[in-house]
Parts: sequence; C-alpha cells; structure tokens
Amino acid sequence: MKLETIISKISQLEEIQTNPPILVDVGASGALIPQWKNIAHFSICIAFDADDREFEFIQKESNDFKKLFIFNRIVTDKLKKGQDEATFYLTKNPYCSSLLEPFDSKGEKMESYYYADYFEVEKQINLKAITLNDALKQVKVPQIDWFKTDSQGIDLRLFTSLSKELQDKTIVAEFEPGFIDVYKGEDTIIDVLQELKQNPLFFLTEFDVKRVVQLPQYTFQRLYPTKIKQDAALNALRTIPAWSEMTYMNNLKKDKLPTKRDFVLAWLFSTIQNHHDLAYNYASQAKEVLSKEILDDSFFDVLQNYSYDELENILASSKGAFQHFKYTVKKFLKG
Repeated sequence: MKLETIISKISQLEEIQTNPPILVDVGASGALIPQWKNIAHFSICIAFDADDREFEFIQKESNDFKKLFIFNRIVTDKLKKGQDEATFYLTKNPYCSSLLEPFDSKGEKMESYYYADYFEVEKQINLKAITLNDALKQVKVPQIDWFKTDSQGIDLRLFTSLSKELQDKTIVAEFEPGFIDVYKGEDTIIDVLQELKQNPLFFLTEFDVKRVVQLPQYTFQRLYPTKIKQDAALNALRTIPAWSEMTYMNNLKKDKLPTKRDFVLAWLFSTIQNHHDLAYNYASQAKEVLSKEILDDSFFDVLQNYSYDELENILASSKGAFQHFKYTVKKFLKG
C-alpha cells in the first residue's frame, strides 16, 4: 500500500477526526515545513509570528492546514501578572533578533566569528507577548503532538514552561540550541541534553550540527577582498560547530497506557521523517500493548508491513550502490 493511501486512511480514523494532530511552530517563517506537507490538511497548526497588530490571534484561512492559528505576538516562557509586553532586541540580521540580549558583536565572546555582526543590536523595542500556555488555552487544544521551535536562545525554557502533562504527551520535540555563547543567558545544547535526559520518555533521533567560519569579519574581508573569493572561502574553509538542529521523540512508555492515536501519530511522524526503523517499532509496540478492543490488528499490520518494506528497500538500495561501486573500481583498475 502506498504511503499516500495510508495517510488518507489515518486522516479518516475516528481518533484523528475528533482530535486532529496539533503542530506548534515557534518562530514561524510563514512557509509550510516540508515534513508537514502531507499531514497538514488534517492537522491544526499554531504558529507565532510577531508584528505590531493588536489582536490576540487570528484563525487564518489556509489551503495547507485544516485549521491555522497565528499569534501575532512574541512567545515567551513567562510574563508577570498584568504584563502583556516583552523587551525584544532587533538585530542587523532579522533572523537573529531575540528576547535575549546578544553579546557585543565586537566583544571577546563574539569578535572571532565571521557572522558576529549578524547579532549587532540595531534597536531595542517592546512587543506584545504571550506565554505558550496562555496561547494553548485561547485556542482550546488538549495537547501538543509536534513541537518545533527556533526562538533564538529560549527553545528549552519554552518547552519546559509547559505542564508536565503537556510535555509528556508531546510525540516530537525539535530544538535549535547553540554550542557557542551568542545570547546572554541562552539555553545551550548542554542544557537541552541534560534536561531531556531527565525525562525517560524522550530519546534523541536527530543531531544535525551547523557550522561557521571562525575568523573575525575584518580579517576575513582582508584575506578575501572580493565577493567571489568570499563566497568560495565560505564553502571551502574548515568550520567549527555553532548550533544544532535537535529532534527528540517520545517512546510512549508512559505510566498511563498510550492510546491508539498516540501510536498512529508516532508511526506517522517517524515515517515522514524517514525513520522507518522507529516507525516499525511503534507499530510493533502498539500490537503488544493495546487491548484487543482498541487494537485494529489489520491496520497496524499495514503500518508495520509498510515500514518493513521501506527498510528492505533501503537495504536493497545500499547493496545496489555497493555493487555499482565495486564494478566501477574493478573497471578502473583494469584500465
């Protein structure tokens, strides 16, 4: 059975119709996240994209999502009672603006990095703000299924500001913490690793390290005075780790028995991330722990079989590539 057909069947399940997947995007860029493309039409998305408008949130018409809520406010982990604004630092590169003050771009912590001036503060303003918990209450959703944040230094504290129940219900959690000091008091990679290690439900599935050139910009420009040379250097020079895109998944080994919906979404989320090994495990786990009254054996067999076929296809492709490599080397050696 094709994945499109399986996804269509999932979207029609009673558990999904009555309680659609909840996707949260903090630091929304306005573009549909590629991994959400095939599930958006039956999912609810809650996104945060601050501007100067006064309303709390809008339920926006969308060709992508079943329902899309956009909060035109900065999302923060906490606000004092009666407070509805937070200080925001606008930087030279708008994608580096943050609730946290960046370190001085010409100071000791930052000056050695090529991209230091991206974080130069151009303006400090007050923006309308909201906590994640208040936002969820306003749109009346019972949980978060996929939590994605790129909040420039406060990813972890946003997640941990949620109740323990909401954290433990989350199936996928994505963070983008840094290795190096950029913002004052930011959540670092070490912080994320230590915090999530304390929760036995979560395990790390992705750790994609992003890197930067460690040369002061004035030195870089002196060594490579033309744009052609600069572009070439940025692609050719050795770089150092700067931040990471991290993904955690929930193993669903909860004190309270997971539901059919939990397992279906865990399988689905693993599959659209091309983690067919994890998807196979979730389908197997569902068959082991769900009661016969809840479990639809034939449906979870379909999910398990799809994951098995994908794992076999990956192995076959690897064997084919290896055979082609051996043939090419053999032909080269023969001249």
